[in-house]
Amino acid sequence: MNIALDGAAPRLAFLGPSALVPHMLGTCDWASTRLFLVERGNAAPVLAEVRSWAPDVCLVLSPETWRAEDVQALPGLKVGVVAAPLYEPALLAHLSGLVHPTPGGFHWLTWPENPWPEALKGLPVLQTLPLPVDVSALPARPRFESLEVVVPEWTMTPPKVLEELRRLGPIRMLPARLEGVALRDAVAEAGVLVYCSRDVLGRLDPLPLYALAAGVLLVTDAPFPQDWGIEWEDEYLHKPHETLAGTVEEARKLPQNYQPVRMRAWQKVRELFEASSAYRRLVHDARLFSSHLTGGT
Repeated sequence: MNIALDGAAPRLAFLGPSALVPHMLGTCDWASTRLFLVERGNAAPVLAEVRSWAPDVCLVLSPETWRAEDVQALPGLKVGVVAAPLYEPALLAHLSGLVHPTPGGFHWLTWPENPWPEALKGLPVLQTLPLPVDVSALPARPRFESLEVVVPEWTMTPPKVLEELRRLGPIRMLPARLEGVALRDAVAEAGVLVYCSRDVLGRLDPLPLYALAAGVLLVTDAPFPQDWGIEWEDEYLHKPHETLAGTVEEARKLPQNYQPVRMRAWQKVRELFEASSAYRRLVHDARLFSSHLTGGT
């Protein structure tokens, strides 16, 4: 697939908060890339540097937090990558006002899931794109030697489950203050992640996907979205509350039985959510369709 419509490798600027750095792209073999941190949508401190670097494409993560004048100041083709579903009408209305044909607005948007909300109908939504993961910073293979059990403090883990887990041995609680690279790296060192949720996995919290990307055994009471293509029992273990601790106990006693699950999880993320491939497809489509709209070849 040739994404360089003019024959040259594109220059890509990724702009977004530090919490989303694991979903940007630091390096790749098909484009020149730079990351610009933009916290709480305040892009003013980096706009001059972005313009000086002159990217062909600006990929803005969490575009709904940006001000219109900052979007207008960006050079090149502008793609807003919505990181998580938005529910507030005011946020959706603000995002709509940042999009082309508003002068200088985003040329394209992505949305993280199907179906797109009614408020986006008529806007240039280019792709459904669950946030990809930059796997280049993760272990080159699952760490099968690690059997450490981690549990996030912020999840709905029933007290009885925690009590049963602690009877099996030490567990590490992940504090709620962790985010971004620190959160990704904390789970990457584990062997087992126990994750309880009332929602489907991965929509609002990246931790379950980070675990799969690192080859950590995910034991959970909730599924991933069906259209993500992540299969329970093949790539993670979906169990009711009353069997979570028992599953962890078996994984500790017979870790070799669960190594195929960990390996398939590690491979699945690289097949479906690997950032270099995902952004390559996105940039290709954005440039190709923009070229057609403007009458280019």
